Amino acid sequence: MVARGERLPLKDDVAFKMFLSGPEPESQACLRYFLSAMTGREVTAAKVTNPELTPEFVKGKMSRLDVNCEFNDGQKADIELQLTRADDDQKLRALFYACRLCAGSLRRGRPYESMPSVYQIFLIDFDLFGEEGKAGGRKFFHRAMMRLDDGAVLSDQLQILFFDLKVPGQVGGSLQRAAASLTGSQ
Repeated sequence: MVARGERLPLKDDVAFKMFLSGPEPESQACLRYFLSAMTGREVTAAKVTNPELTPEFVKGKMSRLDVNCEFNDGQKADIELQLTRADDDQKLRALFYACRLCAGSLRRGRPYESMPSVYQIFLIDFDLFGEEGKAGGRKFFHRAMMRLDDGAVLSDQLQILFFDLKVPGQVGGSLQRAAASLTGSQ
């Protein structure tokens, strides 16, 4: 499609995964731009790792990840594209994925201080937070992390980021640069 000058349907699971996880330098650049835009931090290198988390036990919950990656500094991210609301609780799904990502990030024998940050990124195309029709409308971005009851941050090592694709947002410039790198029209 790119060779023919056609736009990629990035809301398609296959195109989305190929856009961010292909072996081409352009795809790797897209992944870095995308992660930088989503996490608000510079990402100089990133690689896609195993696309699936295997169950801990034979009867464990299977998690199929869209794009699972690791930054150059050891931090990790899982990027999920959810176009429709599933029958299960999407907020709990995000928490489950983030906890699995966090639990697998610290190597045996290493001190807890060396645990890398993890980002569970959900791109959603539906009103997850019941904001439709409320004053101010739907928000483009929601971030969840561990807080104490007084609102102070306990830890920002585990962040769950939700981006609502139906709401115009601030991430557009970085994503446009990422898409332009695929077509060579930077």
